[in-house]
Amino acid sequence: SSQVGSKFERPSPGRRPCSGAAVAAMGQCDSTSADKTSVPIETTLNISTEPIVMYYMPIAARGEVACMVAEIGGLNNFKVETEASDALKKEAGSPGALPLLVHGSLKITQSLAIVSYLMRIAPKYQNHSPAQQAKDLHIVAIFDDVIQGLAKVLFDPRMKSDPSFAGPAITEHADKWLAVIEGILPSSGFINGMEYPTAADFAMVVMIEGQTPFVGCWKMANYDPLKHAKLKALVERTKAVPSVKAYLSKTTTMNGNPFGLPS
Repeated sequence: SSQVGSKFERPSPGRRPCSGAAVAAMGQCDSTSADKTSVPIETTLNISTEPIVMYYMPIAARGEVACMVAEIGGLNNFKVETEASDALKKEAGSPGALPLLVHGSLKITQSLAIVSYLMRIAPKYQNHSPAQQAKDLHIVAIFDDVIQGLAKVLFDPRMKSDPSFAGPAITEHADKWLAVIEGILPSSGFINGMEYPTAADFAMVVMIEGQTPFVGCWKMANYDPLKHAKLKALVERTKAVPSVKAYLSKTTTMNGNPFGLPS
C-alpha cells in the first residue's frame, strides 16, 4: 500500500541534550545541544494512505473514543462500518467481538490497541510524548473497566427474572470507579495538561454522554455521575471545544440505543 511520511523530533540518541553549558562541560550530555530540548532528526512514520475502517456496533462504548481520536485528530480517511465478516474477525484475532480496525495490511482488535494506533498516526496527536500517550491509555483503560462492569450487569441472566438487582449493582460499580477517576482528574484544563483535549478527555465525555451503556445504566440506577465536581467541569470544558462540539453535533453512535435502555 502507499505510504506517507511524517517528520518529528526526537532526543539525540546516546547522550542526552543539555539544559545548560555548565552541565555540558561536565561531559554528561551533548554540548552541541546545550539549552535545547531536542535535536532535529528526520524520522519517517510509514503510514498507509488507504482508508482506515473500524468495525463496531452503533453504540457509544469501546468504539466511540477511537472515533473521536480519528475524526478530531485529523484522520480524514477514517470511516466506521457495523458489519465485519467472520473471516475478517479471524484474520484480526477476534473470536467474534468488535471493535476491529483495518488500515492497509494492518488488522487489529482490542479497543486500547486501536486507540493507541490512531493516536500514533493522527496528525494532531502523533508527536505527543510517550508519557502523554501513556496517560491517555491509562484513562481509556479505566474507562474500559467502567464499561466492563456495566456490561456485566446488563447481560446478567437476572435482568430477565429480577431486574431490580441492577440499580444497586450499577451504583456500587460506579461509586467504586468514579471516585478513583475524580481523584486523578485536574481541577482545571485537560488531563494531559495541553491546550486541547485528547483521548483521555474524550473518554470522560463518552462516559457521561454516551447512551449505551452509560446513560442507560445511570438512568436505570437513578445515578448521577455529575455529582463528581471535577468530572463534571472537565466534561463541560471538553464539550465546549469547537472540534468536540462539531463531532457531538453529527455523531449518531453517541445516542445509539439498540438494546432499548432508559434514555
